[in-house]
Amino acid sequence: MLEKEQSWIEKYRAALIETDPQRQLDRIEEAVRAMQGHAQGPPAGRFEKEALEDARLILRLLREESLGRASSPWL
Repeated sequence: MLEKEQSWIEKYRAALIETDPQRQLDRIEEAVRAMQGHAQGPPAGRFEKEALEDARLILRLLREESLGRASSPWL
């Protein structure tokens, strides 16, 4: 695994497991920035693109839930 890829994955995982709501929002932002930086690098393969998109969607839902904006992840 490349260092840049490992960086966004580690930050993504940290956001997922954070239990403090404010710290979780901070970790989500860190993960999003790392993912954006990674996406600006050399073109990713299909599986990596899918992983980035899945992670982005999950972080969006997690952020909405933390902020109390989403009543259901299915909406």
